[in-house]
Amino acid sequence: MIPLEDKFNDILGKARRGLGLSVDKLAGLAECSEKQLQDWEAGNSVPEDSAITRLAGALQLAPSRLLDSAHGRWHPVPSNPRIKNFLQLTSSYGGMLVNAFLVWDVATREAALFDTGTDFQAIREQIESNPLRLKYLFLTHAHVDHVALLDEIRTAWAPEVITSKGEYVPNAAVAGEGRSFDLGRIQIEVLETEGHSPGGLTYIVRNLGERLPMVAVVGDALFAGSVGGPKFSYERLLGNVRRKVLTLPDDTVLAPGHGPLTTVGEEKKHNPFFL
Repeated sequence: MIPLEDKFNDILGKARRGLGLSVDKLAGLAECSEKQLQDWEAGNSVPEDSAITRLAGALQLAPSRLLDSAHGRWHPVPSNPRIKNFLQLTSSYGGMLVNAFLVWDVATREAALFDTGTDFQAIREQIESNPLRLKYLFLTHAHVDHVALLDEIRTAWAPEVITSKGEYVPNAAVAGEGRSFDLGRIQIEVLETEGHSPGGLTYIVRNLGERLPMVAVVGDALFAGSVGGPKFSYERLLGNVRRKVLTLPDDTVLAPGHGPLTTVGEEKKHNPFFL
């Protein structure tokens, strides 16, 4: 089971920084000391439930969901959908885990890779063993852990590389909101979900097979039970996820850049960032 990307302390830090609150300001709002808050954000201790509720109010987070995070009471189900032609490839980068995703049309064997991760051998094994023709490399954003193998993948298979207008990638095609791509009978639609980065994209993957749910490859816009760090705009990040991702059908599988797979329904019930 892939662990959650963010723990309680990560959520605290992301929400505080996203709202532009200093440690002393949040400590005052939550009626705790600065030292206590620093310890909680560092993961050295977990506050009492009454303090968690005060923190949730100050940080505009859902109290019951923040309590579940603090006590480790939730993990998304299912952790792996039964989709044979959609693979999660998890690799390590700088002490963390990062995801890439491989999808293909079972009739034409045309394939697309979403982000690169860091394990070139795992990607090659899947492409060669199935076997597949890599037609596209879709980038959710251009942070280094998501494009680490860009040159190797281009050299090996020469896919068309797709990025956003907000993030420059050499010799890549730019795709914006509403653009769609065909992969055999599979359709891939682009949504702009910037906020974690200036040009973050989400890709909606449809027609994977009969009675199978849609998949949304969300990059670092959303994690199971959390969101990506708001390095560009916290307001736009939350707004984009709320309007464009969480309005998809509840059974839509969400494929994040880090951590386990989740679903729209799970996040609507359990993600503390969305009241």
